[in-house]
Amino acid sequence: MNQPLDESMLPIPRIAEKGKKYTFPFTFVIPERLLDSSCTHRVKNDTVREAHLQLPPSAGDPYFAGEGGCLINDFFPDMARISYCIRAKILRRRGSDDRSITLADSSRKIRITPNVEESPPVHAEDHPGDYVLRVEKNIKRGIFRGRLGRLTVEAEQPKDLGLPPCPASTLVPISLWFVVSDEPFEPPKLGTLKAKLRISTFFSNSAINYIPRPSSHTNDALLGHYGVSLLLSSRCMAGVKWIKQSSLGPTTYNATLLVPITIPKCKELVPSFATCLISRSYMLDLSIAVQASIHPHPSVSLKIPLQVSRPSRSTPSIPVAIAGNGNVDEIFTPRPVPISDQNIPGLPGYSILTGTV
Repeated sequence: MNQPLDESMLPIPRIAEKGKKYTFPFTFVIPERLLDSSCTHRVKNDTVREAHLQLPPSAGDPYFAGEGGCLINDFFPDMARISYCIRAKILRRRGSDDRSITLADSSRKIRITPNVEESPPVHAEDHPGDYVLRVEKNIKRGIFRGRLGRLTVEAEQPKDLGLPPCPASTLVPISLWFVVSDEPFEPPKLGTLKAKLRISTFFSNSAINYIPRPSSHTNDALLGHYGVSLLLSSRCMAGVKWIKQSSLGPTTYNATLLVPITIPKCKELVPSFATCLISRSYMLDLSIAVQASIHPHPSVSLKIPLQVSRPSRSTPSIPVAIAGNGNVDEIFTPRPVPISDQNIPGLPGYSILTGTV
């Protein structure tokens, strides 16, 4: 964008003197959406188009430092990067043919993390090969011996994991049922519950017309995939108590778990996003060991979609009124913009940057 410059700030005459520093302040707004012309290829549905027009975050750029001065590691591969910069050029009109000549050209990188509101749950049932929210398993006493019963483990899709300034944590509710095969067997003891975060980055040199899922790269030869597994926690579940349910059928026990999901310190995540060429998605891998005998403990694994968001801070809206005799064109007249915070009131999701050239 071109911002009108205060004429009083320009040198008189319009000649830059050698060794003298000139300062020109500027203000601009970073929108929450890209222009419609940014995505013109065919897509499967409007949901994909809407995702492609959202402003993606800075990613894969080691230029910026995180907390403690360490370089940011956002788990992006070397072949994928999203960068933003402020670019300033000084042009001069050549007298002979009136063509523009660039006298100076400089840029400075800026890091952008857009506001991403909480998204609707993923339709996990539409991707049975990618996500597993319910598992049923026969629990045996040992090799060539009868079974104790049938264990069912089911998880609910958690709320989005909000990035700072929101607390970077969420909870995964898990329900367990155990149906005893023959009395007087009791439900098995639970062992260790391990929680891992599967981070998937997809990239392509041609436009992607769908939102990739964990197994998309196996079906699309043009889609690249970079996966990282991050261990979040390992907890002992031996203290979980089973509650016997009263029923006329087989003896059934029930237990409920609330698994906290927290991102370790010094780990940098970006919000979930999907663009025409690059996308990022997350999945929780929960594994619960079941102690049924002296033999190695069988385990039950769940694969749960997780979305990472960065909700905007709520700001009061400012009503705009036009007086009866007012001039409508005044709304579009360039004017100074007061800066009081990193957000512009009345424009949720927009950030304002200021600086000097």
